[in-house]
Amino acid sequence: MALGLKFEKKQHMGKSYTDITDCLKVDELLGKLTLREVNPLFAYEDDMDKPQNPDGSRPQKTTGEILGIVLDVLSATQSEILKVTVADVSLADFETLNIRFNDEIKLGGVHVCYYAIPQNGNRNNNGYVFFADTVSKAQAKNQAPIPPTSQTRETKSDDKK
Repeated sequence: MALGLKFEKKQHMGKSYTDITDCLKVDELLGKLTLREVNPLFAYEDDMDKPQNPDGSRPQKTTGEILGIVLDVLSATQSEILKVTVADVSLADFETLNIRFNDEIKLGGVHVCYYAIPQNGNRNNNGYVFFADTVSKAQAKNQAPIPPTSQTRETKSDDKK
């Protein structure tokens, strides 16, 4: 008799992940979170103007569309910096929260997801990724978190890799 856990596969940012959030106490897992850095999350597409890579894949180029933001946060309980993706939030929306370096933040709707990408036999490229629906400054009692909306998508003209 085998004992196993069955987790749902969920789509985040166009990719499929195993969502393990239901078996975790997320607040205890992450603890106090402080902001280290925020960056835009760009959409990418195949660059057909450049030759294929040796592995057959295509080089990528940005479409200019910003899908959301990626927060680098320091977790007090994990003692490391974690990357958290917040979809459908623009940098301009985030800046209205007035969150600065080392400010304590609160995340809403956190999903902890596992991924495994098979490589060369039994080896896997695997790990965990974090997604959140909202972000807010922890000290701001009366400030509502920014919810994701499709109206917050931006377009940026310069290509970045």
